[in-house]
Amino acid sequence: MKRRCLLSLVLLFVTSPVGHAMWVDTFAGGAPQQTWVYAALPNEATYTQSYFSDGVQMESTVPVGTGGAVAVFGVVPDMFDSNVRVRAVVNPNNVSNLSRNLGVLAHMNPTTGDGYSFTVKYDETDPTIDISKIEGAADDNLGHADVPGFSMTKSYILELDVIGTHLTGRIYDSNENLLTTISAIDNDPYTSGYAGIATQRELTDATLLGMFGMVSAIPEPSSFLLVVLAVLAWSLHRRNRTWMSA
Repeated sequence: MKRRCLLSLVLLFVTSPVGHAMWVDTFAGGAPQQTWVYAALPNEATYTQSYFSDGVQMESTVPVGTGGAVAVFGVVPDMFDSNVRVRAVVNPNNVSNLSRNLGVLAHMNPTTGDGYSFTVKYDETDPTIDISKIEGAADDNLGHADVPGFSMTKSYILELDVIGTHLTGRIYDSNENLLTTISAIDNDPYTSGYAGIATQRELTDATLLGMFGMVSAIPEPSSFLLVVLAVLAWSLHRRNRTWMSA
């Protein structure tokens, strides 16, 4: 995933930090609770972004060679200047045609395009998770692991902790069962930036599609109780909706 190009686009859209540096967005009722900023790679590429009940979708149905987006990302322009945990539900509707890479972003610098990413690769033959450090024109993979029992049609939860020099990425199933953890050390860490989500396809893929459910960013893992409560509320809402439509 060429994340360095993706992250450099933040310069075009985010100009100053705002807000409270702690947020949760459940997209309840198809409406975001946070202010999101979206962009595509290349800059003029065709893509659409829309909200559905309990989620957000980023899509391009145009091939890359004829103007479609290779990647799309979204950020909430709140500055975190300390430890951060970023969490997101991927594939909340259990579809089977997602793009190859979906992930969360942390400590993104709007001036340099530097930051961290934690992604899962939706590929039945090679399902993996990766932590990467983006340094302007360089992309350094800090951690890599396989995902056991991976399914293209299942929902997963991604979680990235950046605590000083330590980075930890975790992937859970939809029942909050931990599947895999990867850890890394960055002796020259980023200490501030924005949080968000991203999706990317291969150049030969016909379409790009990234779907995310609840997304959150908190300043330290001790604040995770707030996110747990939001997850419970989000899960109950989805279950009630499913029961009522049955």
